[in-house]
Amino acid sequence: KHSVKNLGWDQVVFVEGVKAIMSDSKLFGTKLFSLRAKSILNNLTGIEAKSILSGYLIGLELSGSRPYWLGEDVWILGENDLSSAYETALSSLGVIANRCDNEQISLKGLKAVYNSIDETL
Repeated sequence: KHSVKNLGWDQVVFVEGVKAIMSDSKLFGTKLFSLRAKSILNNLTGIEAKSILSGYLIGLELSGSRPYWLGEDVWILGENDLSSAYETALSSLGVIANRCDNEQISLKGLKAVYNSIDETL
């Protein structure tokens, strides 16, 4: 809590976090617990800590789900800031991700479900 700042973003540090975990996801625990020490010993700012922590978490998720997205068309649907982080992470790994407008795609999905409902129910 004391090491991570809510506002601000350091994209370079974020990408470093993604790549560190993608190269060896077994380091996640070690990297995670080193954040507080880095903030004390190396003057890691709260913004940097937040960015690298986000990189570790998204990198861990992408590492675990690699068989599902590697070599596939990737689509990102979600809140703008979070979608942007995933797009940046994937781009740093050489993956081109397509982003959807979450409101429009949600409405299209709801319409498709509505249209598929049997009117006799």
